[in-house]
Amino acid sequence: MKVYLACSITNNHDPVLLRKVVDAIQAQGHRVLSEHVVAPSKEESTAILFQNADLETSALKVLNPEQVALIIRDTDFRWIEECDAFIALFFGGSDGRGAEYEHIRYLLELRIRYPEIGVCLRGECNCRGILGIFDKNSISRLIWAANHREREYYRRVLVDPNNIEEVLAQVTEFLFAMEKKEVVYA
Repeated sequence: MKVYLACSITNNHDPVLLRKVVDAIQAQGHRVLSEHVVAPSKEESTAILFQNADLETSALKVLNPEQVALIIRDTDFRWIEECDAFIALFFGGSDGRGAEYEHIRYLLELRIRYPEIGVCLRGECNCRGILGIFDKNSISRLIWAANHREREYYRRVLVDPNNIEEVLAQVTEFLFAMEKKEVVYA
């Protein structure tokens, strides 16, 4: 499966946790579309994103910051549309993660409400499940942001973000359920 990992890469960024989550996903034989989130710096993250998106990294030398930001946003949104599973780590603040989460949630909402028009205007949305992992000590209001129709494909869990094994267990269990085509809601 293609997995999109949404997380904060600037605020409260835990590089050890992110690396272990990506490694766990890949160990199960899945591809992490947003693997750039584990890069140690913004520059390396952008370069990895460009490489994984088959974009010329040499373009980074001639593009201004606004152009780079638009390319990153468009690439992320394209990958979100392509992913089979979407995993979001809601630890720390992140505007990007929130936008990515709302983008996939909106696409799935369109699929449920308006199946006759297709999922999105540019193509098919492949995502079959969302896992939202929330900090049990600082609960985001986003945990309640799913309506009853979305609950068939959206699993929300509360964890201690400092307990890496607990986070990894939730990711592994979710992906296993997705592989078996079991109900993901919890």
